Amino acid sequence: MIYFNDQHVADASAVVKNATEQFELLFNLLAKQIYHESISRSSSSEVMAIVYQYIEEAEQAFKSHFDENPTLACGKGCNHCCAFPIQLMPQDLEHFLTQLIKEHSYEQLIDVLSKLKQQQAAKKPPFYRTPCAFLDQEGACTVYEYRPLACRMFTSLDAQSCQRSLTNGSAISQSTIRYRIFQAATCALQVINQTQKRPDKQVDFTEGLIMKLVAFLEVEAKERKSKDRGDV
Repeated sequence: MIYFNDQHVADASAVVKNATEQFELLFNLLAKQIYHESISRSSSSEVMAIVYQYIEEAEQAFKSHFDENPTLACGKGCNHCCAFPIQLMPQDLEHFLTQLIKEHSYEQLIDVLSKLKQQQAAKKPPFYRTPCAFLDQEGACTVYEYRPLACRMFTSLDAQSCQRSLTNGSAISQSTIRYRIFQAATCALQVINQTQKRPDKQVDFTEGLIMKLVAFLEVEAKERKSKDRGDV
């Protein structure tokens, strides 16, 4: 009786290959779902609400049917990753700015801009690590409810590796499934922008926010001056 031969290996290889293809297809389908649900939405905040919805549903589905349940090091009071530079899609940046404006007064936004400029100036090569401008004195996130997608999806299996990365720029081990969900959502946003003939590249969060906030405050300042003069 033959218990093992080349055919056994070939059969197993075919099963694994098929399973891998099916697994990869799941993320493509997620990206397609987000795209079709978001493409007709008129505002970036509407688009991002759909993205968040499908990300949450995808995470729950994978958690229910796959064994990957890593013990994450992320938790309240841990903010090493908040010093890492992040990239985000234009819709994410626009949504963040919209919420920031809703939550802050004109004077507060001027203060935020000042902190952002200080953060940008503090970034030094080669790793560009510097604390986020939106951390409070206790190191907690002040914009947690509408934080960028990269912040939402970041995971770490080892807090010490995050701390080391602050000084040596080393990579952080991520939850594979959660990272792939993030990639799928980002891909969907890129395709939406390509379809709509809009910029489809990710931008630096701090730099991009400074530019948009400067533009908003300039318009707001002109409107305030106009009102003070009594212009109609």
